[in-house]
Amino acid sequence: MKWRKISGGTRSDLGKDCRDGFASLKKTCRKLGISFWDDLGDRIKQLGTVPLLPDLIRERAQAASATP
Repeated sequence: MKWRKISGGTRSDLGKDCRDGFASLKKTCRKLGISFWDDLGDRIKQLGTVPLLPDLIRERAQAASATP
């Protein structure tokens, strides 16, 4: 029997970019207090029930700059 080393990484640059992109989205969702999986499912199914992340970021930035 031959043992193979299994790693959690990817072999291609595209795979690494994809993994990094999803990690960034997950972190952004966590900071905004929304579920990453709800956001992802909403985007894939094109339901429009979860606000778009750029819109949420803009709203929070405006609210933060408006408060003294």
